[in-house]
Amino acid sequence: MTSNSEMPTAPFNDSTADTILRSVDGVDFLVHSSLLSLASPVFRTMFSLPQAASEPRDGLKTVQLTEQATEIDDMLRFWYPGAHPHIRSIDHLADIIQLAIGKYDMETLVPMAKVFLAQYLSSDALTVFAVAFRFGWEESVQSAARECLKLPLRSASQSLSKAWIHTSGTAYHALIEYHLRCGDAIRALPQEATSGWILRWPPHFPASCCSLTWTGELCGRAAWLSTFFIQYCDKLSYAPRAGVDASWVMDNLVAPQSGFCHKCRSYPYRAAMDLIDNVWSPLATSKIAEIQLIL
Repeated sequence: MTSNSEMPTAPFNDSTADTILRSVDGVDFLVHSSLLSLASPVFRTMFSLPQAASEPRDGLKTVQLTEQATEIDDMLRFWYPGAHPHIRSIDHLADIIQLAIGKYDMETLVPMAKVFLAQYLSSDALTVFAVAFRFGWEESVQSAARECLKLPLRSASQSLSKAWIHTSGTAYHALIEYHLRCGDAIRALPQEATSGWILRWPPHFPASCCSLTWTGELCGRAAWLSTFFIQYCDKLSYAPRAGVDASWVMDNLVAPQSGFCHKCRSYPYRAAMDLIDNVWSPLATSKIAEIQLIL
């Protein structure tokens, strides 16, 4: 063992181990070669080849790796018996998956990797998509693509994580194309409903104000409401599954052309929100479900 060599913590300091994995920065991991051989055909091949001369340690076979100690430790702790994975972020997880499955071909880890990856769907669907696409995990790819519909992907504000380094440009093109088709479907909803859901609504919220008795009937006859939904669908087309921006709805419903004073403007707002929740959202969801990501 060189003077720079160190001993990692359990379970990689096991005195019953038969092999040493030595990191590029001189840290020795004591492991059982049978476990690594079962998990990785790459390690199995490495153990069968003559190794370059290295300083012996306790008579154990030493295999020199090209990774830093922290990388090896993270990868082994992801699956090695007696170890517990500690994932700090999705970028950290992506690095582990790339090393374990991408480089060392540990296909037995795929189910577990998918479970860990799914935990980041809501917080970083774009990176989940990149990792899943890289390894051909179609179900995970489709789930991430749908989650990405909550993001304004076609804006300059979206940046790509380093996980995209391992993914082809074809993947991003497919995702943007899917996002665009879903957006077009949302934008087309008001035109498809010329005499449909916009005009057949709304619920009745009786109110008297400004010498006006509003029962909801005005909602079906006023051109401004149809105009509002055209604007609303156009806004949502850039992030087709994004949540409703209530402040935007109110700001656009209180426009002067609505004909309501400050006091009674809340009534068309309530009608519009009910329309969005009970009619528009289910319809939009069904339209998006008809669109498939083309890989």
